[in-house]
Amino acid sequence: AAMVRYNPGSYVNIDYDACSQQFCHFFVSFAACMSGFNSCRPLLFLDGTVLKGKYKGQLLAATAKDGNNG
Repeated sequence: AAMVRYNPGSYVNIDYDACSQQFCHFFVSFAACMSGFNSCRPLLFLDGTVLKGKYKGQLLAATAKDGNNG
């Protein structure tokens, strides 16, 4: 909850299975990152990796370049 308090407008979604009370998914998008994407070029880079070990699943990331190639 602290990340939303310090980043108003951020989006957080935590999904869990109520029957088994187990964690399923977690997604966060900070307001500063969402507003920054509005100034980026319409070119999006997507990447993902498979998580191994105790916590299995996938980690996905999206990035873009701004007008200064940053």
